[in-house]
Amino acid sequence: MPLRDRLRLLAPQGLSTSQWQQRHRIVLAALLIPLVPLVWFLGRGVLPADLATTYLILVFLQLMLAFTPRIAPTVRQVFAAGSLLTASSVLVESSARIPAAHLVFVLVLCVLTLYQDALTYIGAVGYLALYYLGLGWLDPGFIYPKTMDRSAAVSWSLTFFFVAVGASLIGVLGWLLNSRSMRESEALKVALAEAGLRERQARELNDTVVQHLATAVYASEEGDTVTSATAAREGLAAARLLVASLRSPTWLRDKMLLRDTASQDVAAGTQESPPTTASVQDVEHVSGEDSR
Repeated sequence: MPLRDRLRLLAPQGLSTSQWQQRHRIVLAALLIPLVPLVWFLGRGVLPADLATTYLILVFLQLMLAFTPRIAPTVRQVFAAGSLLTASSVLVESSARIPAAHLVFVLVLCVLTLYQDALTYIGAVGYLALYYLGLGWLDPGFIYPKTMDRSAAVSWSLTFFFVAVGASLIGVLGWLLNSRSMRESEALKVALAEAGLRERQARELNDTVVQHLATAVYASEEGDTVTSATAAREGLAAARLLVASLRSPTWLRDKMLLRDTASQDVAAGTQESPPTTASVQDVEHVSGEDSR
């Protein structure tokens, strides 16, 4: 397979509505991991009351928006990611900024890969870059103990950032492989549907031609030349219609099919012609487009 096709198969594939809802619930449930210890720390008065209240309002406001079904799924997952990242940042600040508390970001970034959305993932990585590579250098005391010097803070920041991103890449690889499987599955479904349509067209072509020819032969044997000629013309028109449908655009294919299943009229001995749902003008229109 050419490299371009391989890259196309590995491109992110969007989730179905049911898949997205299931994963969205998992992400929201994961919010309990930083939220429970955060509430416990804030309840002990680690932070000033007004600052703690502001943080909690910000976290729960984003959480409520993430739960709102009237908002588009893409926006809801952005609010869910913001709520997770905000709660994790406040947890680090509330836990006396000990380095071990920063491991919560590893979990958050891994959980966000469940969305299989590149923009959400890149946004979360950008947040961590600003948090660690920005604050870790400009104001280390904001995310680390006050006693830690700048060089140690930068070392810890680089370590936590690359550990979080590296661990989440496993999830990214999983979603890319899942996207490839989803694309191949969709391609197989399309191929099977196309094969089924072709089979219906070929079966109906055989049934229609045989039925009209049988009618023409019976009428000719009875000396009814008018009925014989009419049946022959109708059979020819139906055959042209079905042959043209083999090369027709998608919008006209179902219109050209005369029935959903093979005809049983010939086997039963009936001589009634099937009603057509597309006119001869449709055939001539498609045939004219093909000739051009």
